[in-house]
Amino acid sequence: MRATIICVVWLLHKMTRDHPDNQEIGFDVGTTKQFYEVATLIDQGHHVFVMLFDEPGSYKVADKVRIKAGHQEEYLESIDENGNATTSLFELPAWTEEA
Repeated sequence: MRATIICVVWLLHKMTRDHPDNQEIGFDVGTTKQFYEVATLIDQGHHVFVMLFDEPGSYKVADKVRIKAGHQEEYLESIDENGNATTSLFELPAWTEEA
């Protein structure tokens, strides 16, 4: 029997500025996190955003991520600035492994 495993791992980057007035933002190298670890960060008051490839060497902030109550469990959902659900989480790289 062959099973397909969908890997859902996030690469989170901490955003920093040297000064509040500085428009340039720096990112660390990133840390891999499982979806439940991302949900914990949001529960703790951290802001999580979806970053998508824009052009060579450049990324853009697409949407914010929130925890949404589902029928049986909570899940992560990307939202625009007005709180409307978006598809940007589906645009993130994903892969499957055959077991």
